Amino acid sequence: MKVPIKKERIFRIIVESDDFTFKYIVEKSELSKSFVSKVIKELEEKNILASENGKILVLNKEGLLREWASLKRKIFASKKPVKLFFILKERIRKIFSNYCISGTFAENLINGQTDGEEIIIYTNKLNLKLVRNYLSNKPNTFVYIYDPYILKSSWNFRGWKLCSIPQICADLLARGIYGDVAMD
Repeated sequence: MKVPIKKERIFRIIVESDDFTFKYIVEKSELSKSFVSKVIKELEEKNILASENGKILVLNKEGLLREWASLKRKIFASKKPVKLFFILKERIRKIFSNYCISGTFAENLINGQTDGEEIIIYTNKLNLKLVRNYLSNKPNTFVYIYDPYILKSSWNFRGWKLCSIPQICADLLARGIYGDVAMD
């Protein structure tokens, strides 16, 4: 697993937790103490986090989300997704078993503020035989083989497995799509 994805795992834990300690982040992330410490210190230097009596406090949630989106841009730039096109998006549920979705389609399912065309699929395995017919040069679906940890915080909504709300927000901001919607 590459370092930006490890770092993203820490961001996800921080955003999804209200009250936490350094030990909690190390245990939940299953990452080394030194790596977690380095990331926490970076966020403290940016006045996003603060440590007090063994607890870590989020001082600036918007700043944390923006920092995560910045990291996510680097991840999207470095990873090469499988690019697919689906006219009937429901076929995704038949092709993928272990997945979660993000992007404007996920946001549209939740509150309908976007047009809902782009789908980001995170999965830890891909059956190339099943997706071969959907490969496209003009895709509406981007499949990333990803850290399986992202699936732990997924949830079901209207028959779809969605990424966590903070993950969807970070992805929207990272794509530069509907930044105001993501911040809301």
